[in-house]
Amino acid sequence: MSRYSIFKRGKIYYAQIKNPETGKYFPAKSTGKVDESEALLVVSDWLHNGLPEKTNLQQSIDINTIYYALRTVQLNSDEINKISDLMVARGFIESVVPVSDGADAELITSFLKNFWDYDTSPYVKEKLAYGQSIGKRYCIEMGLKVKYFTDYFGEELRLKDLTRAKLEEFQFHLKGKGLSARFVNIIMNTITIPVRWAHLKGTLRVNPVDGLRRFSGRPKQRGILTPKEVEKVFKVKWKDDRTRVANLVAMTTGLRQGEILALKLSDIKKDRILVRHAWSYPDGLKSPKNGEERVVPLLPMVREELLKLIEKSPWGKSGFIFYSTIKDQPFDGKQLLRGLKNALIDMTITENDKEDT
Repeated sequence: MSRYSIFKRGKIYYAQIKNPETGKYFPAKSTGKVDESEALLVVSDWLHNGLPEKTNLQQSIDINTIYYALRTVQLNSDEINKISDLMVARGFIESVVPVSDGADAELITSFLKNFWDYDTSPYVKEKLAYGQSIGKRYCIEMGLKVKYFTDYFGEELRLKDLTRAKLEEFQFHLKGKGLSARFVNIIMNTITIPVRWAHLKGTLRVNPVDGLRRFSGRPKQRGILTPKEVEKVFKVKWKDDRTRVANLVAMTTGLRQGEILALKLSDIKKDRILVRHAWSYPDGLKSPKNGEERVVPLLPMVREELLKLIEKSPWGKSGFIFYSTIKDQPFDGKQLLRGLKNALIDMTITENDKEDT
């Protein structure tokens, strides 16, 4: 098949060169020759060395045509990827994330709920596969906060329609409700973490979280008991020995609530505690925070209180020190704070009674 076509327009010979990739002819171009033999020599040069560069005017017209087409023509994922691959091949861009049809059309609320579902989330499965820790309780708490998003945006917003402007509006809406800066940031994490992950995986071509700022603010000052107040609070009668001993352990060792609840007799040594587990109600026994086991010093009087407590357990010495009515489960961690508050109230009442007498 001929690689070119040559013909006359008036006295001048024109030629069309066939595009070897598409099999279609490029637009006709003047050879500038009135003699056919001379015109054929020009065409031969084009075939060998390529067509001459276009004038600035012609190039501008073509670029504007391409730009207009990209703005207005509906393209499917295959067509978009084909254009992107060509841009990479020409060296105009370094790389591009391939587009997949329909992935970004998912409703944002269903996307967020699925993302924070511990049992089915691909994000959770990926973290666990890489040996990173993520707890059920954390996922449950994050999933519960999705309601703030749906209350504001409704159920119909799609992932592809999420923008930074919308997220900023949502941030200021939350702040306007009187929520603390820290709590607003936590709520925003329920959205920003999934969206960043979706962008990383190629579901979203544009990351609407990019450049989104976080609120700053000082957390509320927590009151700290003086040594004299600590002494008094442990002298009052506590309603439950488990809450008293648990708070005593927290005060003298710095253990976290989950680490205290997970303690068993095998963790208690002569002058130290082996912190090997933590407990949360959705997860059960798990590794301590950051996955690191550690050893903490144990005062003799605190050790004695722990040993006395395990003697009261209905499940024997193999169960949890801070036992509950269920054999393989410690008591509710909320009782630690509730018991401390009640003891502080009792201490205050006792002090006021002394002042009145």
